[in-house]
Amino acid sequence: MTAAKKAAAEVKPPQPPTPPAPTPVEASPTPTKAQMTVMRLSVELAKRDITVKPEMLSTDGKFLVLKIGDAWPRIVIGPGGGIDLPEIRSYAKAFEAALVGDQLLAKQISRATKPTTPTAPVAKTTETQKPEQVTPAQKKEAAHQELEAKLDAQAAE
Repeated sequence: MTAAKKAAAEVKPPQPPTPPAPTPVEASPTPTKAQMTVMRLSVELAKRDITVKPEMLSTDGKFLVLKIGDAWPRIVIGPGGGIDLPEIRSYAKAFEAALVGDQLLAKQISRATKPTTPTAPVAKTTETQKPEQVTPAQKKEAAHQELEAKLDAQAAE
């Protein structure tokens, strides 16, 4: 056999084209609920011209702690995305309170440091005063005193 015949015999039938290898899609890690809450807070705070920087975030065990500034309360975000403001005594909705935390903390501090000055007693006018009313116990005591006085006068005679 000649070399040409060998080459023709060895020719393989054409194979179907192989599909192109799928390009690996970079798997972006799904953000946790706490991270989603931080993102929502940062978007809403951006409307007030406040930017949340990574340096403002810290972790405390399983909690994310956001400290925006000295005039702001700590914003503690739980693993389920819940918000807590430990420095604020009372708030209706945690998310809205976190957005205006600086104002709530300032209001709370001003109320706590407000000097408690006693108010001057209001002078009562005689026109508004009601005549003293005699209670039944006072009437009974007066009747008892009169009876005692009569008995003492009879005993002295």
